[in-house]
Amino acid sequence: SQGLLLTKGFRQQGDSVVVIELDEDNKHLEQLRAEGAVVLTGDATGSAVLKSAAVQRARVLISVCGNDAVNAEVAVRAREVSKERTSGALNCIIHIVEPNLCELLRDREIGSDWSTNFRLGLFNIFDQGARLLLQEIPVLELAHQEDSIPHLLIIGMGKFGESLAVYAARQWRSLPYAKERRLLLTVMDREARTRCESLKIRYPKLSKVCDIRVLEMDVCSPAFHRAEYLTSSTGGCGFDAIYICLDDDSLGLNTGLSLQQLLREQTTPIFVRMSEEGGLASLLKTESSIGDRTGGLRAFGLLDRTSTPALVLRGTHEVLARAVHEEYVRQQKELGETPETNSLIVSWEDLPEEKKESNRQQVDHVYIKMQEVNCGIAPLTDWDADSFQFMENEIEQMAQLEHIRWCDEQLANGWTFAKGPRDHKLKTHPSLVPYDELPESEKEKDRNPVRKLPVFLAQAGFQIYRKKLGSAQKD
Repeated sequence: SQGLLLTKGFRQQGDSVVVIELDEDNKHLEQLRAEGAVVLTGDATGSAVLKSAAVQRARVLISVCGNDAVNAEVAVRAREVSKERTSGALNCIIHIVEPNLCELLRDREIGSDWSTNFRLGLFNIFDQGARLLLQEIPVLELAHQEDSIPHLLIIGMGKFGESLAVYAARQWRSLPYAKERRLLLTVMDREARTRCESLKIRYPKLSKVCDIRVLEMDVCSPAFHRAEYLTSSTGGCGFDAIYICLDDDSLGLNTGLSLQQLLREQTTPIFVRMSEEGGLASLLKTESSIGDRTGGLRAFGLLDRTSTPALVLRGTHEVLARAVHEEYVRQQKELGETPETNSLIVSWEDLPEEKKESNRQQVDHVYIKMQEVNCGIAPLTDWDADSFQFMENEIEQMAQLEHIRWCDEQLANGWTFAKGPRDHKLKTHPSLVPYDELPESEKEKDRNPVRKLPVFLAQAGFQIYRKKLGSAQKD
């Protein structure tokens, strides 16, 4: 289903799509062909099958096999096949949901010296879905407008519930008015205490940002239906929003309908995580259109909302490359430049593909720069990691490395040195000189992204750490 949704999305954009499916009796094959995709049956973990799909010439490879280990194996084989590429990098994006494997691979997403022919990207529908769901209604911001501390109820602490708790905490922490107030978070699950303790170990700052309360309760129990937990000290509903994150669609919908009935005179939004927008989820839309009997009950179709080309392709490299460009635009505007004087002062979407790729290659080079100053990159667990600061000599060293990388890239693309303003038609640029010969304003273009790197990485889910001297191990 996930592969079908992505295929539809890419075909609607006019992209050519090749699908590899192990099961030749898969019920979606005919529909995939009807969408215009080329369908191959075989094992995608085999190099021969990947070559038959022309992976060595593809722009993107996405693996959504339903098994983390298989998706990781596809990436390993794709990297081997990519060595035969004659130009450009293969963007290999794999779906990983298990936290331990996800952290292991994220450590290698930008923390490894991949070849110039291969980029690894990870996506996780639970993480992406949690971000999107929190955007449905800006509960945290709305609560502040009423000068109150928001109180969220999460029912079900599986992978999606955990992701929702973490991103709600991180979003609250990022708000300027949250520094002296902790987000109220109530978690309901049959194993709520154990699951919350595990989450606190993985994210040490969680308890400092949130006041977490646990309800070890089954949604089918009498205690749930008595609903004493719903009432606040003032008599109304004690929650600003309720998120039902159960794995069973039928149980989730039934739970949502029960709560909607209990809160029928309240305006509390109730979100039910469903697998897809169709099926049971469509019942909520039908009911809502007939007398609005479902009130604040809303379905959130996880697969439909997260299995889109735009979201899947917006991986770590793309997020960081976009951040680098946006910082460049901000810096140039501060210097008085305008779109009329600098054609690169445009949104990321309007930036020429050649320039986007240049920013991506700058991100590819981050790992090498980190190695040179004895630093490493790891998945984000310290939510204060964006305050990391490089020493001045480290900034200068990495700025020089970036200028060398940029010069090599420009020369390889046919640019040459010439005094005066850069000329896109003649492909001449005045900055194609050794770093020491650059004016200070040009050096700052290389230094500034280095200074901002801790913030960029934190936004993408990574943190910088200093290695022990003489060791490649994390402190």
